[in-house]
Amino acid sequence: MKKITISLVALLCLILTSANAQETFEKRTKEIADKIEKITLEEKDALRIEVEEINDKLETGVITKQEAEDQKIAAAEKRAKNIEEKTALAEDELRQLIQQKIDGKIEYKDRKMGKYLTIKIGERENDTTKVTRKTSRTASQFVFATGLNNLVTDNSVSHSDYRTWGSHFYEWGLTWNTRIAKEHNLLHAKYGLSLMYNNLRPTENRIFVESGNQTVLETSPIQLKDSRFRNVYL
Repeated sequence: MKKITISLVALLCLILTSANAQETFEKRTKEIADKIEKITLEEKDALRIEVEEINDKLETGVITKQEAEDQKIAAAEKRAKNIEEKTALAEDELRQLIQQKIDGKIEYKDRKMGKYLTIKIGERENDTTKVTRKTSRTASQFVFATGLNNLVTDNSVSHSDYRTWGSHFYEWGLTWNTRIAKEHNLLHAKYGLSLMYNNLRPTENRIFVESGNQTVLETSPIQLKDSRFRNVYL
């Protein structure tokens, strides 16, 4: 009868695998997403306070309407830049985490997709413990994005005819990333479906009007609750 033994190294691998499995891919991605969301909310709150201060200056006559609009645009651009810079590290961390998942370096379980990583401790062959690793060639990813739209007029957005904060876009969808080769990680195919809404809201109670072969902005004869130009992309 062949004797089955468990080496100290194999036992240590099993302990480490069990400990690492507690930190799942889903938990780590949620932590990064929460970090990005916190940064975004803090910057938006700061922008809201700045806009309120600018409006107070406008109402008290400290600044003109045009100066107020310019200051709001500058504040929005500054906060957008802050969000981009502060979330860059978190986004890079998320990309590395996703790549680790694709490469099969993260130990996790997903009952729906049947992905798993196991270490088999059994018979010894030439003093080498058998290790079994199973990973999926395809990984899925939810996509969500939001941001601001505007048009450059006279080489600057400060002269734009569109509201800075009201002109924005949303995008959401689902993508998949498949490793081309069965055992090689060099080439991947990324594919999926995404829906995007783009909005442009004009300033000063104006609307879009057809004039010949052009579309121009004209002041509405009535007070509008909302006026916008929307593009939807699939």
